[in-house]
Amino acid sequence: PYGYNVNEKGGWGYNGATHGPKTRKKISKALKGKPCPEEKKEKLRIACTGVQAGEKHPFWGKHHTQETLDKISENRKGITAGKNHHYFGKKRNEETKKKISKTLKGRPLDEETKKKLSEAGKRVKRIICEHCGKEFTPWGLVHHRKSLKNI
Repeated sequence: PYGYNVNEKGGWGYNGATHGPKTRKKISKALKGKPCPEEKKEKLRIACTGVQAGEKHPFWGKHHTQETLDKISENRKGITAGKNHHYFGKKRNEETKKKISKTLKGRPLDEETKKKLSEAGKRVKRIICEHCGKEFTPWGLVHHRKSLKNI
């Protein structure tokens, strides 16, 4: 009643109040590089998985109809493509490429995955090299041209 606290429970703001963008950036900057204690990680893991995990999840055992899946698909088209994609116009540096390559090399693939990759590769438009006449995928032609420059 005397104007000290706007919120009944004390403090400022209202129930569900959040920090503004500037404050969030300051908090983010202050926490960057600081390790998260194992105790906090465990609490977060429990909080994020225990509430609606598995059979406790409200959608457990249910499935979207084909009509719903089509609507979701239609609404998502173009959202993460071209200029809207988070990595549009960016390139990975050589160190990152090597790390990704090292991680993926030697990983076992099951037969179903191998078959899907094979089928997907067959659908890729092939380009004929103007120098030697061989067919390549677009990314294969890039590597081929690089090797031609080295000759």
